[in-house]
Amino acid sequence: MPTLDPPLTHTARRAAPREGSGPSAAATQHGVEGVRGHLLNFGQLVGSHIGVAIAGLVSLPVLARNLGPAAYGHFSLFMTGLGVLSNLDLARPILVREFARGSRTKGTVAQDPSGRLSRDEARTLAVTSACLLAFLALAVGLVTVDSVTAAVLAASVLLSGAASAAFAELSADGRVGLAGSIRNGCWAGALVATALASFTTTTPHAYIWAFLAANLAILTFYQRAVRSALGALFVRPSLRALQARRALAIDVGAFAGASAVVASADKVMLANSASATEFGHYAAQYDLATKVNVISTALGSMLLPAFARLHGEHGELATATRFVRVASWIALGYFLGIGLLIVFHAQFAALVLGEDFARTGEHLVYVLLLVGVFIHLFGFLLTAYQRACGDFRTQRVAYIASAMLMLIVGALTVPTYGALGAVMTYLTGRTAELVLVAVEVRRFPRAALPRWRVVTLLAMTAVLALGAGWAFTAGGAP
Repeated sequence: MPTLDPPLTHTARRAAPREGSGPSAAATQHGVEGVRGHLLNFGQLVGSHIGVAIAGLVSLPVLARNLGPAAYGHFSLFMTGLGVLSNLDLARPILVREFARGSRTKGTVAQDPSGRLSRDEARTLAVTSACLLAFLALAVGLVTVDSVTAAVLAASVLLSGAASAAFAELSADGRVGLAGSIRNGCWAGALVATALASFTTTTPHAYIWAFLAANLAILTFYQRAVRSALGALFVRPSLRALQARRALAIDVGAFAGASAVVASADKVMLANSASATEFGHYAAQYDLATKVNVISTALGSMLLPAFARLHGEHGELATATRFVRVASWIALGYFLGIGLLIVFHAQFAALVLGEDFARTGEHLVYVLLLVGVFIHLFGFLLTAYQRACGDFRTQRVAYIASAMLMLIVGALTVPTYGALGAVMTYLTGRTAELVLVAVEVRRFPRAALPRWRVVTLLAMTAVLALGAGWAFTAGGAP
């Protein structure tokens, strides 16, 4: 079965089994399988994310036109809570890293005395995380939406968290592409079903059941996929995992809470201070801009287990060098793509969102959000890299500070400036990614990160910011 191991370097080949003086056939085959595993997983992830992105882009104009600004704002608020809480999982990043670094054989998960997780410990982490997130989802739902929607939101998040251990095993077993495809396929189906339902009804509860069914389907497919290759998924639960990894759980838990604030504070504040129509305009523009994040999510999902293996086998310098090279190409692609969206932002927003959203000229807020999307990319990349290296604390500190700053800015700007204040709040939240970049620039050795790459990154960000600022001030409704 193909793995997520990178192609073998000369050092790795010297360490591989040999016959005589040349590299063994096993080592050569291992390198070939590593390349094939990368390509297969990348193809599956990108393909499935393109599929869910297409489903989102197709459903977005349908929902925007059928629901109207006010009802669409309610839908967007539900989706924000579901998306944020489903992805802010305490257990998933820990399990992916532990399993990927462990010595795996068919039907097993890494065991002690290496100090890594066993299945019963993995179950404890996954169940505990799922219950905490479900409780948080219920609390958030009761504050922002009605009780029925809050209950469905909590149940959906509980199912998503329960699937974390299976997702981690599939990722570590070289099948992160399969895991991502299952999740994205189910979510794409839910989006399409919701768009079709909007032709018959616009009642608030019409769209929530499809996503509950999607998360139930994800859990079911994951369990079958894991059992088909690895046998029984778990044995009895144990508290040993929580005790042994208390510091990691605290870091990831604090990060999850802070990230929930960073991902939703602008929308929640605007929803509570603006009219339903104004909030609906902002929510539609926000959703249109952040559709790009599905690609960032795919990249982060693929890079975490790959870099965890690379770090375990070749050390931090090799991991840092590989990360910088990969991240540089990704940043260039994002720069070109977002630059085109900024140039043609008015036409694109009007085409997708329709006249109800474009006629007031508020579609121009969308162009400012695109700058934040570019900066947000580095959060996805650096989080995967840092967690692969065992650093969960940096994200906790960065996102807690960013969340506090975001709340302050939002309280000062959203009630006064409305949607523009929400944009200011969203952009303030991007200080978290800037902190992560600053930390790694200081940490990386010069051999891994030449300073000209840092200057190039700053220049790309400045160009996008200046272009978006000019388009915002000079543009108008198409």
